[in-house]
Amino acid sequence: MDNRMTRRGFTQAGAAALGLALSGAARAEGANQRVAVGFIGVANRGGQLLSAFLKQPDVEVIALCDVFKPVLQKANERLGGRAALYNDFRQLLDRKDVDAVVIATPDHWHAIQRPGRARTYTLRSLSP
Repeated sequence: MDNRMTRRGFTQAGAAALGLALSGAARAEGANQRVAVGFIGVANRGGQLLSAFLKQPDVEVIALCDVFKPVLQKANERLGGRAALYNDFRQLLDRKDVDAVVIATPDHWHAIQRPGRARTYTLRSLSP
């Protein structure tokens, strides 16, 4: 049996661990509280992370942002059409009811999309 950790396994475990950590970190006033999460970038890797977060019972995805409308609509269909949709990430970041933000955009956007957010999960390239 090969026990080596793959990059994919590492990121999946990291997403699951972040979901668990956020469940007690953000709005933990009571046992029935859920963490309100927004996603910036929901294609490809963002979609994979969305799947991982949706498996967490104490996470509620309330906002999605992507510049490509067909991808944005498809991601919202997975949520039953419940999420607020944005094409401009600044509008999502301005929401006061979002406890945490997952940023799954190209690397050169990360610094711009993180101003003042204490609870963000940002993808980072593993290559130098």
